[in-house]
Formats: sequence, structure tokens, C-alpha cells
Amino acid sequence: NIYDTNGFLLATNVTTYRIFISPSSIAKAQAKADEQGLDVQYDDLIARGLSEHLGSGYGTSYDYVIKQTTYKKYLDRTIARQVDEQTADRVIAFIDEHELEDMVYTEATYTRYYPYGSLAAHVIGFVGSDGTGLYGLEYRYNELLAGTPGKYIVARDAQSNEMPYEYEQYIEAVDGYDLTLSIDIYVQSALEEQLRAAYEESGGQNRACGIVMDPQTGAIRAMAVYPAYDLNDPWTLNEYDYAALQNSDLVPDGEEYRA
Repeated sequence: NIYDTNGFLLATNVTTYRIFISPSSIAKAQAKADEQGLDVQYDDLIARGLSEHLGSGYGTSYDYVIKQTTYKKYLDRTIARQVDEQTADRVIAFIDEHELEDMVYTEATYTRYYPYGSLAAHVIGFVGSDGTGLYGLEYRYNELLAGTPGKYIVARDAQSNEMPYEYEQYIEAVDGYDLTLSIDIYVQSALEEQLRAAYEESGGQNRACGIVMDPQTGAIRAMAVYPAYDLNDPWTLNEYDYAALQNSDLVPDGEEYRA
């Protein structure tokens, strides 16, 4: 975790789930069902169920799931990532109801979460999809914050078929260290509000920056750049940069545009 000087939580991890299917196992189950004369189409059943329970919130359409089932040589095709626990529970209930344990899977993982959104965005920084710090304090103190990741260990034979479940292991993660900053969220919020006002009132063309320091100790109580970005969605441009990009003479989807 990352805390401000008052103990308010600025960054933490929340448990999320990856939902994935095994097209190879689906094909084998379908072949067996056909031999037994059972009236079931597993690809259709799974596509309908997952698209219903995951919905548009995770970009999971019927057509997308159906397409993933066609990769019949694969044991693992991701359907959705960062799925919340409540939604994952619905998927698990669907798996149990239709006995799809060998075809549809849920895997617990974690997602970095920033309770205050864009507050102190340029100080805190953000992580990549694998949880590795890419910017700011998340990058600078990555080794201390990261700890030792947990892991699943599964066994497969020479043809990549899954071995019996008794060979599976789950190794618990070891927490990293917490980080407590000299930043005070009350002062940080006030600074960011003043930077926003100064930027907008002056017609800022680039950015506004500010630092608040305790003159008695030198501790940094606030440090900000405006415009900022959403820590929980760092890959989306803020409204100012997006507008500047749209008004530029760069060709959409060109190399410079993407950069």
C-alpha cells in the first residue's frame, strides 16, 4: 500500500479475476457428447453464458467468445480480465450449473487501485498490466512495493494436455513493504484546485506545476502537475491533451499520432 502522511490510503491492490476458456477441452467434450448423442453445443452454451454474465462492461460479446472457441489447439484463451468478484461469482455459478469445470476457468489475480483517482497522479505514478511500476513512486520503489508474487503451478503432458488436478499447486504471495509519503492529501487537493484555476483562467497552453514544502523540515506536502490523468486509467488522455491531439495536423492512426 501507499499512504499519505495522515495514513489515508492512496494506492492498494484489489482482487480481480481473469476468465478464460480451454478450446481444446471444449472440442474434446463436444466430440464425446456427439458420440453419446447428447443434445448440447458447448461453444454456443459457453458463448451465450459468458456474454450474458460478463456483459458489455468487459467487452465480452457472443461473437468474441465464439471466435475464441475456434482455436481448438489452445488450452487457454482469455475472455475477460480484471473481472470483479461479484461478476466472477456469477460466472462460477454458471460453470457449476452446466458442469463446465474442464472448459471455463476463473483465475484470481489483483489489480492496482487508486481510491482518489487523479490525486497526486504525477507523484504516485502507475503500473503496467503485470503490476510492475512504470512511472512515479510506483516505478521508483517497485522492488519494495512488489513483494513476491503468488503463482499457480499446473502440470501438462508432452502434448500440452492438462494433467490431473492433484498436481496443481497455488503458492501464496508475500506482501511487499508499505510506503508512507510526506504528501498530505488535504494540501495536495488544495494545490491541485489552485493549479486548475490558474491554468484555466490564464489560458494555459502547456501545463501548470506547483510544490508545497514545509519550511521547518523541508518535507514535501504537495506536488502536482495540471492537467493530470486518472491513475485507474492511465492510458487514456486527459481532455486537454486529447483536444490538442485532435486539433493537430497529425494523420489519425499514423505513427506520430500514436506516439
